[in-house]
Amino acid sequence: MDPALFDRVIQVVPQMPACPGSGWAQIPGKEVLLNGVLNWRLVAHELLHNDGAQHAGACVAMQSNGGCQANSYGDPFDIMGQSTGSLAGFPSAVHQYESGRLDFDRIQPVSADGVYEVSAANDLTPTSLPKALAINRGPGAWPFLTLETRIRRPYDDFLDPGARIYNGVTVHLADFISPFPPNGISTALVPANPSADPANARTWPLAVCEAYTDPASGATVRPLSVGGGVARVEIALGGRKLPERAECKGKGPGGGAVAEAALKAKKTQRVRGKAVKVKVVVSSGEQASVRVGGTIKAGKKSHKLKPKKASLAAGESKKLTLKPKGAKAKRAIAKALRGHGKAKAKLKAKFTDAAGNKTTKKAKVTLR
Repeated sequence: MDPALFDRVIQVVPQMPACPGSGWAQIPGKEVLLNGVLNWRLVAHELLHNDGAQHAGACVAMQSNGGCQANSYGDPFDIMGQSTGSLAGFPSAVHQYESGRLDFDRIQPVSADGVYEVSAANDLTPTSLPKALAINRGPGAWPFLTLETRIRRPYDDFLDPGARIYNGVTVHLADFISPFPPNGISTALVPANPSADPANARTWPLAVCEAYTDPASGATVRPLSVGGGVARVEIALGGRKLPERAECKGKGPGGGAVAEAALKAKKTQRVRGKAVKVKVVVSSGEQASVRVGGTIKAGKKSHKLKPKKASLAAGESKKLTLKPKGAKAKRAIAKALRGHGKAKAKLKAKFTDAAGNKTTKKAKVTLR
């Protein structure tokens, strides 16, 4: 077999423990070497390297001068980052450009204050809108700040519909002009969300009405709306302030709701003996408080659950256990469940964020 006859050459060798990494690729080139691992996500990652794409990192430590300490694979939304297994995010606009899949003029430079529209980087529907906005940060390791949005679609549907990535704007430091950027990282996700969890990059995108100021360029950016595959982003350059917006006044990151508030529970839960309880998980994309309560209907009578309260950091989830209010209710429910009986629980979680916005989520559980 003559490798020169093929457009791509992928070699899979038995795993070499002494060699760190799952695969290597020529940048640019046509050859890939896989270290005892073969899955479609890894192959796609390495083939994009062949086409010229670099790594998608994350700023694990921002510096006062605008630089950052970047983790090479830190971006959880990009196949050139740490999305692994079946979680393979669409490449960002910068990596699409590097690999020859996006024309350079689809990354629009921002040279004046104003409101700009940008199409979702992973939306393949034809459009005249840019796929990313780029703000010049001046000379240095990261010469550009780029802004993108995304839609929830195949290969980009591994998070809940309410996730920030589908309802906000990502901010990256970028170097798409150097053939070989430092450490092979051409984009670094920025923790732009003011209440971002430093350990959870999925909380880093900006939600509607949140603002981020770049310390290097002084530019401030704020999404005004996100929907239908298009984001409207307001930008003020050179240290100038953004104007007040009526649509953002008094609103938190969720734009009048609590961002990514969620109440989850297994639809069927088993009760052992007299220990009647309902297990739930609550989470929020921003700092919020939550109160969870509800009722359990056993036979013809409904019994109240003792409410539970919790405080949530941005991107945090907590497990809560709800129990019937009072010993009499516990006995009545346990009695109804004897044999093959069942009871129905109706749950309600009320979330409140720092701006006073409120969101209610409901769930139903069958107890057996």
